[in-house]
Amino acid sequence: MSNAWRLRLLVGLALMGGAAPGCGGDDGAECGAGTVEVDGECLPAEAACGTGTVYDATARTCVGAIECAEGTMLMGGECVPDGSVFCGGNTVFDTTSGTCVPDPDALCEGDLVFVMETATCVDPDELLEDMADVRELAEPNDPTFNDAAMAQAVDLSSGSASFYGCVEPMDFDSDGVLDADNDFFSVDVDGPTLLRVRTDGIRGANAAVAFLSGDPEGALTENGWQRLVVSLSGDGSDQKLFLPAAGTYLIVATDARSLLFGEPAGGANQCYFVQLDTETLPTPTAVTPGTPVEGDFDEPRFFSVAATRGQLLFSTVSELDGAGEPADRESTASAQVTLVQELFRSSAEETTGTVSDVAFGLEAGETVWFVVDKAYDLALDTTDFQLEVQDAGAVELPEDGTIDVTHVDETFSWGFFEATAGDVVHLTFEQGDLDGLRSVGTFQPAGNGGGICDGCSEADVYIQIAETGIHYVRWYNGDGSDGDTYPLTFTRTAITPTALTAGTAGSGTLADHDRAFFSADLRTADWIEWSAANLVNVTDLDVTLYARDAFGVLDTMVSSVDGGILTDTATLERILRDEGIQVLVSVTDDDSVDGDETFDVLLSNVSYVDLSTVMPGTDITRMGEMAPAGAEPLRYLLEGAPF
Repeated sequence: MSNAWRLRLLVGLALMGGAAPGCGGDDGAECGAGTVEVDGECLPAEAACGTGTVYDATARTCVGAIECAEGTMLMGGECVPDGSVFCGGNTVFDTTSGTCVPDPDALCEGDLVFVMETATCVDPDELLEDMADVRELAEPNDPTFNDAAMAQAVDLSSGSASFYGCVEPMDFDSDGVLDADNDFFSVDVDGPTLLRVRTDGIRGANAAVAFLSGDPEGALTENGWQRLVVSLSGDGSDQKLFLPAAGTYLIVATDARSLLFGEPAGGANQCYFVQLDTETLPTPTAVTPGTPVEGDFDEPRFFSVAATRGQLLFSTVSELDGAGEPADRESTASAQVTLVQELFRSSAEETTGTVSDVAFGLEAGETVWFVVDKAYDLALDTTDFQLEVQDAGAVELPEDGTIDVTHVDETFSWGFFEATAGDVVHLTFEQGDLDGLRSVGTFQPAGNGGGICDGCSEADVYIQIAETGIHYVRWYNGDGSDGDTYPLTFTRTAITPTALTAGTAGSGTLADHDRAFFSADLRTADWIEWSAANLVNVTDLDVTLYARDAFGVLDTMVSSVDGGILTDTATLERILRDEGIQVLVSVTDDDSVDGDETFDVLLSNVSYVDLSTVMPGTDITRMGEMAPAGAEPLRYLLEGAPF
């Protein structure tokens, strides 16, 4: 007789031990256990109960259906064991699954956990290796010591992933000194991502990881972005970090002592387990420029500003002490990331407790995110911060007109203008009656820039534009008094250079500007010649070449790469093989500009005989060649092999 059958029999006998209630009234049939009276007739309970109900043997009536797992049965509105499963050895019966599960009150001591398969108590750390999605490769797997080493990809597409490895210092470069063991992994994300990172050290390791951009030439790397998940108060850490852009991130896994101090920490069988889980990005808290907000560094904090066209936003994050005053807490490396329309714009880390950043090139309707977090945090308690966003009050610069500027002590004034990549902007300004402006500069949408002049009351400059969008001019009136207003007159013209192709002349004039501009792509040119023709009201042309991809004021921020004088007979020849670039060509009158000069500029490929590469000790001989009188000279091009 089976145990299940015995239990059902005992339950049935117990239920039948009580008096069966009458069904339907005094004159109705008296029905036994497992039956229900319907219209004076006793029917099996299963047949009497309607759709969505079942017969409850204890209540002896039909009740709402409850799905009981295999190994259980319904009794009194709950599922109980049906006797088919018996649990022992530090396990208890789980009515939800109908199976035996570890007993939370079992005999395992301390932090030990019970393992069903072996019915033993073990350290939970010993279970982590088998739980990991990815395990480190055999050493040496650090690219520093193995050129063939690659970061192991960890698939985060499901929102969760884990990896495991061990930290055992070795003499990887055979110099007689132990080297720290750093293991490399990588994850890919398709946009800004909030990530929970949990690290656990095993058998004496203090697990720590560093996140770096996987693109060595990308914006994150250029901005110095990095984040550490590290603790010196335990063998692991649990924190959230913000990955601010789509792309690949490298994860360096090691011991915290190696990560922070460069020590070859770790040892035989000292390992780590890292769990990664993506979380939903929170809705940023809207802030008003000029009104500070406070928070803490426990996890990334998100704030936002809705921008207006040309707006220039300066942000400052200050670490606070226990009294709420600005302080520099050395155990916390505060940081901030700025995004525009959820696209990475810039990143900054603290200097003496303060993080400063700027959002340039904003358009109307764009949303700016200010994400306050930390590069690392070793503090044992919470560090608070204050974020303040300031509007620089940038005004649009006229194409030809005057603006009135209100001076604010110790504060730069800003103007903005729209420009297109590839153009050259001819910008002039005049200060009027004042003695001079200080630190006058120009900046492109990405925020990089440089000086126009210093201590100047006027300027006439040409700015090569490398990026389409809103650009800025900055100045400071060193002689101004707070609240005073002064005029500043600007002219601004965008010039699109004439593209030159070899063999086709480009026409230029100095009627509107004292320079004419051309562009040329010399990347595939071997041997070229610059020449001029149809010169009107000009004898000598001053030609200056600049790198085409550089932003800034010509001859100040952008230096020339070549140049010379052209006349109706004088030309410039250059051998460029494998060294040509895209160039901006500036042409002006070498004497003085009167405004009535016109001319043509011609770029030509020069014919030559390619003698290829000459090797040391090998002669090259040409026989029977002659240059006819009055004809073009014969040109030969050869390259010397390095030795």
